[in-house]
Amino acid sequence: MPAVTPFDLLQSASDLVASGWCQGTLARDEGGSPVDAWSSDARAWSASGAVTAAWRRGCPSAGSDGGVDSFMHASSALAGSVPDAADVWNDAPGRTQKQVLQALNRATTLLDWRPRLEHEWGTRASNGVVRPPDVGPEAGSASARPPG
Repeated sequence: MPAVTPFDLLQSASDLVASGWCQGTLARDEGGSPVDAWSSDARAWSASGAVTAAWRRGCPSAGSDGGVDSFMHASSALAGSVPDAADVWNDAPGRTQKQVLQALNRATTLLDWRPRLEHEWGTRASNGVVRPPDVGPEAGSASARPPG
C-alpha cells in the first residue's frame, strides 16, 4: 500500500464532510448519536473528525509509523486554516458545512506552500504551519502569493 500523504488525508476528509457534517463531536451515526470518527456507522463528521477518519481508514497499520507524520501535517494545516482551534471553530454557532469544506480546501493550500516556504524563508508559524506573510486563516484565498 502506498504511503498516505497529508494531501490525501485532507482530500478524503473533504469527501467525508461533503457527504455529511456534524458539530459537537467528531462523528455521528445516521440517527445523530456520537460515534468514533472511524466507525463504519459514522455518517457525518466534524472537520477534525473527518481528518481522523481519513487517517484511520487510509492507514490500517496505525501502529508502526501508520501515517502519523501525514496525520500530524494534515491536522496542522487544518489548524492553520481556521482562526481558532479546529474543534471550537467547527462547533461555533452559525458555522456551515460549506465553510468547513472551504477550510479543508485552504488546508490543502497551506500544504502546497510548506516546502517552498521552509526552503526559501525558513519560517514556521507557532502551530507548525508554514504560511506566507500575506496569507492567514481569514484570507480564504488560494490566489495570494509570496513576495518576490
